[in-house]
Amino acid sequence: MPDNYDGFINQNIIRNMSEGILTISMEGDIISANDAALSILSLSSDVRGMSFSSLFFDEEGKNDNFVQAFLDAVYENTVTKNSTVHYERDGINKLLFISTFFLRNGEEKIGVSAVFSDITELNELRDSLAVMEKIKELNDELSKKNEFIKKTFGRYLSDEIVESILNTKDGLSIGGKRREISIMFTDIRGFTALSEKMPPEDLITMLNLFLSEMTDVIQENHGTIIEFIGDAIFAIFGAPVESDTMEYDAVKCAIMMQQKIPDLNADFLKRGFPEVAMGIGIHTGDAIVGNIGSVKKTEYDVIGKNVNLASRIESYTIGGQILISKETREKLEGDLQIGKILDIMPKGTALETTIYEVLSLDGLSVPKKVQHFKQLEDTLSIDLQLLDGKHSGREPFPSELLSFSEDELWIKTSAPLSPLKNILFSLHGEDIYAKVLDEKDGQFLLHITAGTLPLSSQ
Repeated sequence: MPDNYDGFINQNIIRNMSEGILTISMEGDIISANDAALSILSLSSDVRGMSFSSLFFDEEGKNDNFVQAFLDAVYENTVTKNSTVHYERDGINKLLFISTFFLRNGEEKIGVSAVFSDITELNELRDSLAVMEKIKELNDELSKKNEFIKKTFGRYLSDEIVESILNTKDGLSIGGKRREISIMFTDIRGFTALSEKMPPEDLITMLNLFLSEMTDVIQENHGTIIEFIGDAIFAIFGAPVESDTMEYDAVKCAIMMQQKIPDLNADFLKRGFPEVAMGIGIHTGDAIVGNIGSVKKTEYDVIGKNVNLASRIESYTIGGQILISKETREKLEGDLQIGKILDIMPKGTALETTIYEVLSLDGLSVPKKVQHFKQLEDTLSIDLQLLDGKHSGREPFPSELLSFSEDELWIKTSAPLSPLKNILFSLHGEDIYAKVLDEKDGQFLLHITAGTLPLSSQ
């Protein structure tokens, strides 16, 4: 999404079009007029909010056909109305080709929009066939530009946000509403380390392939992508279109996203790219949703403490895992199978919260990678460093590596470990980042989150 989304719409697409675009509300007030409209209609730049009738109705009826084109769009609200009308202002007569259409938000009538061109010079041509052909070309060109606008919007925003912006009176108004939504954060594990080892061109290609697949799944499940944050995705369910199934949609979407990873990795290996693994966190709660910013810079965004909590939940995941909050689980309908249940104290919160590992929903299962461990005949000595908690820092804790697989390892250590702790150790000059998964008989199971264990599992 562009940083200056409002400016992107108004300046780079609509404002620079040679055709005039004028939109009025059902109350008869002018909502918007681009620069071409102001020029063609000889209007000042402060017409937004003014009454349509005060500008264009006159006792002599000079612009009756122009006004009627807008009225026709109201009465014939299922089709686009194309007309050629005379327009007069300040003693200047023009011939306009105008295309008017009715705007709706669901069943609600919200206004009329017109796209028009000044064809005065064409009218002066003697060859009427040439005039009609030129008008047809203009009509085709207008259709192409309208399609271009929709496609351009769609590449940066979900269909729901595009409809909210284009088809509602306050679509671009600054401000938001408090709404309960389901919030999803995803992140590729160890992506920073991967990016440092890949050529920039390959990295972008790989990331675009990944995000393209994930975008399709999110939109298929009625999700709205708020932002791509590097390799991470921030999405919501339940806004801008309200939903009674947002928790179900979010969890189903997360499972389907994880199911895409094996095929993506197969494609990546063919291209010479490394495999990836993704963690997903989901939380349900109130947040402020809407256009946030200023007149010059606006973004459709979501803010609030529950957004932060969803992000924190995602940070506890390992690759291939989905964790959901207690609030999401309690409101989720369907046959949900849960794995681990963990009590966490996220940063910035005063209360402990419970999170749940999702295994399946109505028979749709999260893929699980089978780990084949190799027992070491002679244990390896390693020094662990804790990366969070009151013992975090450079203090090393002597430890022993007992067994390992491609992604996980068992250790024995003097470090004060507990599930979800993040640790760092070095082996043969390779930095390995890992998260504690489990503890059994004084031994700890770690999952590698970044780095490659320089040992052979064969």
